[in-house]
Amino acid sequence: MSRYLRVKATGEVMVHKTYLLSSARQLDELARYDARLVSEAVEGVRAAQLHLEQVTLRADASQRALTAVRKRLHDLTPAAGGEQDELFRTPPKGDEAEAARTTFAVAIRDFVRSQKRTTRSDIIRHVQELHPGSKTTSISSEVARLARRGRLVRLQRGVYVIGDDRPEKD
Repeated sequence: MSRYLRVKATGEVMVHKTYLLSSARQLDELARYDARLVSEAVEGVRAAQLHLEQVTLRADASQRALTAVRKRLHDLTPAAGGEQDELFRTPPKGDEAEAARTTFAVAIRDFVRSQKRTTRSDIIRHVQELHPGSKTTSISSEVARLARRGRLVRLQRGVYVIGDDRPEKD
C-alpha cells in the first residue's frame, strides 16, 4: 500500500488528498489561463506581422511614387535660362539622338582625359555646362556606355579614368 494509506487516522489521508486535488485544480486553471494568454499573444504577433507587411508595402509604394514624381519634376523643370517651351519638347529621334550622344561622348572623354581621374557628378556638371538643358540621365547613360565599351575605366563606384583612347568607329 501507499505510504499515505498507512496513516492510521483517515482524516489525515483525506486532508492530504484534498490538498492535492485543490492544487491540481489551481494548476489546471493556471494552465488554461496561460494557454489563453499564449493564444492571444500569438494572435497579436500575427496581427502585428500583417500590419508590418501592409505598412512596408505602403512605404515601398510611396517611395516609388516619390521617386517617379521627383524624376518627372526634374525632367519638367527647365534648365537655367531655358524657355518654357523646353518643358514640352520631344526627345530627339534618329540622327539627332546619335549626334547628341556623340557630342556627349566627345565632351565626356575630353573632360576625363584632362582631369586624369574624375567622378560621375563632375562629368555630369561639366557636360551640363557645355550643353545647358541636357539631362543627367542621358549623360549618366553615356558614361555607362563608354565604360562598357572600355572608353572609360571605372575605378570604383562613380570614379573614372580614360580608357582606350582610340577614336570610336561606330
